[in-house]
Amino acid sequence: MPAVEPVPNPNSTNFKYPSNLDSADGEYRHYIQFQAQKHRTAAGSPAPAGSVSLYMPGEALKTSYGQTFGDADLGALGNLVNQIEDPAKGAGVLAGIKAGSIKKTKAALSSALGDGFQDRVATAFMESTVKEAKDKLSGGMFAGATTALQNVIGKIVNPHKAVVYSGPGGFRTFSYTFVMTPENPAEAKTIADIVYFFKYHMHPGVDTVDGTPAVTGGPPNKQTQATQGSSTFTYPSEFLIRLFPNKQRVSDPTGSSKPPLFKIDKCYLENLTTDFSTSGQPAFFQNSGTPVTTTLGLTFKETVLVTRNTIAKGY
Repeated sequence: MPAVEPVPNPNSTNFKYPSNLDSADGEYRHYIQFQAQKHRTAAGSPAPAGSVSLYMPGEALKTSYGQTFGDADLGALGNLVNQIEDPAKGAGVLAGIKAGSIKKTKAALSSALGDGFQDRVATAFMESTVKEAKDKLSGGMFAGATTALQNVIGKIVNPHKAVVYSGPGGFRTFSYTFVMTPENPAEAKTIADIVYFFKYHMHPGVDTVDGTPAVTGGPPNKQTQATQGSSTFTYPSEFLIRLFPNKQRVSDPTGSSKPPLFKIDKCYLENLTTDFSTSGQPAFFQNSGTPVTTTLGLTFKETVLVTRNTIAKGY
């Protein structure tokens, strides 16, 4: 029976695929590196915990940015408030609203908008009062009647819709697919170690309340799973993802130039898939259970929202 290969320490080993990734022959000019950062409860920052360098797939050059905008019904009164250009005068209107005083709010709004708006302000307050009464009727026993009357009259209260900014569209995600076919037993082991590396660091640990590792015990047929004997989960590792086009790391922007690509901030590995089939069929090397092909899918989620500040830093 062949000896079992020891599992390498995923916290200190640096793996690479293909084995000639960093050779000088120019076959692989571009690569991507994943540096694990292990969470430490007793320290303010994570600890470097090994890395994986892989050939750069096409997906590595893709990213997306998004913002969220929503629809809002400002109403006649809100529509006027939205036209205030001086923030200082807007603060006076806000003070009146907070005080719950219609008189103070009306006076502050008229002052903020200037001459020629007094009549529109009065009309807006009247329309807002009508809308409030209509909303109360629409939510009760008169809901159907209110809708029917609007249909008969052929008019509805203008909601004064506006597009409002709701914030960043969410955290960026990055997905990669690597197809790995070993050329020798050593490379086959490296591929297995790479899969183990990502699986290990994407999952949480288990602890008891006092922070000591949860253990299992009892006879083999009655052993308790670690998750059942633990009180807490420790955080999975974070990942630093770095792009190396032409074997040069994407640099920080300078005052005179901006990087042609983009940087990625700290990420968690959100999803991992493995496929050990070859063209949809099982295929293994002779005299071993090593698969001919290993397809590894990774999806990461960035932990920092992108703002103008991070854009200026090259993200």
